[in-house]
Amino acid sequence: MQQQRQRWLAQTLPASAQVLAGLGRHSLSYYLLHQPVLIALAGGLSLLLK
Repeated sequence: MQQQRQRWLAQTLPASAQVLAGLGRHSLSYYLLHQPVLIALAGGLSLLLK
């Protein structure tokens, strides 16, 4: 069972899955970078709609 799992994990991913794997690997960094941007957009939008 362990060898089967190791072979499964050692397989290369298709290009589209590699992009998702990279995003998942660095998800905290992306979250921390985009969160202030989204808050600023929401704040700016709320000021425009007042």
